[in-house]
Order: sequence, then structure tokens, then C-alpha cells
Amino acid sequence: MENGKTKRLVTIAMLSAIAFLIAFLEIPILGHAPFLKIDFSDVPVFIGMYLLGPISGVIIAFFRSALQYAATGGNMGYPIGSTAAFVASLAYTLPIYYIIRHKPLQMGRNILAGVTGTISLTIILSILNYTFVLPAYLSVMGFNVGDMFGTMYNYFITALIPFNFIKGAIISLITFAVLYKMKAWLDRTKKRLNTDDEATITHGEQFQ
Repeated sequence: MENGKTKRLVTIAMLSAIAFLIAFLEIPILGHAPFLKIDFSDVPVFIGMYLLGPISGVIIAFFRSALQYAATGGNMGYPIGSTAAFVASLAYTLPIYYIIRHKPLQMGRNILAGVTGTISLTIILSILNYTFVLPAYLSVMGFNVGDMFGTMYNYFITALIPFNFIKGAIISLITFAVLYKMKAWLDRTKKRLNTDDEATITHGEQFQ
């Protein structure tokens, strides 16, 4: 009776662990801002959404960020980067999920989803950096991007915004490549998980 629920929980746990491990593979992509690094942990977050729905994807992103904070201790003990990573994952993956969930292999829809997710990521992370991340880094670590880039405006225009556009484009390419390559297996897994849930519900109704 609990078989379907157990499989969903196991899937969430596995994808959370994979996302956590992948998050340590960080690559700086802007020479003048080496502290801005791309990782690919949003791919398993999106896979979780595709298999189990958006709430499960949110849970995977949360566990990924929580585990990362627990493992690294955050920034001087504060989860500044982990919080930003969690928000970034949702800003990017949720728009993509809702655009392609019914037609995941339609090229035009995929391009629209990738562009929308990238724009969402860029806008939301710009707001988050301005209102929370940069003030928190300045308060906790004394890190001021104005000292490196002259002004906050220069940092956003020459580093943060280009970084998020590049990050969104790269992760979109990888995400859709994985989806195209693994769609048959993902669909079988998705169907099996949903079938188990339906069987659990039907079995439970028989005893009501």
C-alpha cells in the first residue's frame, strides 16, 4: 500500500544526493569574476520535476542546498550562497517545467522554455543579489563588489547579468540533451511511479 509513496521518496532522495554531489563541480566562466561559478545541479532538480512534479523538484532543490550548507558550513556559518542557489534553481527550473511538461520534445517549445528560464533566472537573481546576497556578504565577510568593479552598476552589467545568461544557456543545452537522450527511460520511470500511486489509491479505497 505504501509502495508508490516509498518509491517516490527514494527517487527524491537519490536525485537530491546526485544534485548535492554535482554542486561541488563548480566552473568559473568569467575571468574578471572568478567567484561566479556554474554548476549543473539544476539538471537533476529538473529531472525530479519531470518525473514527480514541481513540488518534488522544489524539495530536491531544498535538500541539495541544505546538504551543501551542512557540508561546507556556508559563508562564515551563514547560508547565503545556499539560499541563493535554492532560489536560483526554482527561478530557472519552474518556468521550464511548466512550458514543456506536456510537449517535452517540441523544439520550439524547448527554445522558449530555455529562454524563459534564463530570463527568469537573471531577473530574480539580480533582485536577490541587490536586496539580500550582496548586503549579506558585505555584512558577514566584508566583501564589497564595488571595490572590484567600481560600482554596483558595473558589477551587474559586466559580471552578474552576463554570467546568468551564459549559465542559463549552458544548463538549458545540457538539460534538454539529457531529456532527449533519456526520455524513453524517464517516461517509463514516470509511468511506473504514477501507476504505483494509482494502485495505492485504488487499494486504499477498497478498505473505505
